[in-house]
Amino acid sequence: MFGKNHSIGKSAGTVITSLIVVAGLLFGGTTPAFAAPAAQDGGSFEERLENVYAREQLSLDTQAMRLDHAADLSGNLQDWIDLVSEQGSDTAGLTAAKAAFDAGVADAQGDHDQAAAILAAHAGFDGEGKVTDVELAVETLRDAGDSLRSARRTLVDAGIALRRAIQDWRIEQRGRD
Repeated sequence: MFGKNHSIGKSAGTVITSLIVVAGLLFGGTTPAFAAPAAQDGGSFEERLENVYAREQLSLDTQAMRLDHAADLSGNLQDWIDLVSEQGSDTAGLTAAKAAFDAGVADAQGDHDQAAAILAAHAGFDGEGKVTDVELAVETLRDAGDSLRSARRTLVDAGIALRRAIQDWRIEQRGRD
């Protein structure tokens, strides 16, 4: 099937499969902070705001790890592009897809940084995460949540576009062999 480039196709297939699996894990779904159910006992409104604040902090930490993994993925992808390019394959489409992915990750990082700044300012909350001003707390959670969701959506979209570009490239390469 791969002709004289059988070993290239086999190693490229392994690398591509690994990249797709990592991308799937990296960009898999998470539950938005506002989607969690209220406490069973109902709790006070302030307690629920405090719980959402804590969940958004956790979401921020998880998202930071995903952005770090995206940077690692980009580095591994560049190594693979360099390898298949050295072996004579046309990598223009992959290079363009990587550039688009990197731009998406940078955009997601900007939204993530905005959420981090909002949560760090903790308007409406004290240093312990306790509500001090309900209206400011609601605004903080809404703005931080919007930024977190925007970052997540941008990162997911970038991962999906990259995966599709790699799949298209693989199909194109099969047609050349």
